[in-house]
Amino acid sequence: MDNPEYKELPQSFLVQDPELQKTLKIFDYKYNGFVVEEVDKLVGDAAFGKLDITEGLEKAQKAVEDKIKSNK
Repeated sequence: MDNPEYKELPQSFLVQDPELQKTLKIFDYKYNGFVVEEVDKLVGDAAFGKLDITEGLEKAQKAVEDKIKSNK
């Protein structure tokens, strides 16, 4: 965060303010990779109306829960 090149990046403002840093908490979540993988699978179809968002999120939630159980 002290690197001058980083400070020039447009998104660097997100980590300069401690209050905004708190909004990035999800990246500390142990199973964030599982969540991202499942959401990435459905986001395109949901955006183009090919998938009911609620149904897609329920399936993604179940898939993440199953992956977490299998990794314990």
